[in-house]
Amino acid sequence: MIKQRDSEDLIHLYFRNKTVAIIGYDEQGYQHAKKLREMNAEVLVVLREGTEDVHWKKEGFEVISVWEAVDRAHILQVW
Repeated sequence: MIKQRDSEDLIHLYFRNKTVAIIGYDEQGYQHAKKLREMNAEVLVVLREGTEDVHWKKEGFEVISVWEAVDRAHILQVW
């Protein structure tokens, strides 16, 4: 049986050194992006055209196009 702590460690190992693109924005996406960054994942953000990106950039996230995300990310996550 896998203990809770062991499964959390496995999740951290899986995301470490991966590039994850967060497509879309809401509070859950923002919190998840911060958690992924804590796991040493590179987090890229794709926003709808015309959406303000100041909040994301202020937090140090790179905002890119969907096509660049498809090219660069190991994992695409849609919110």
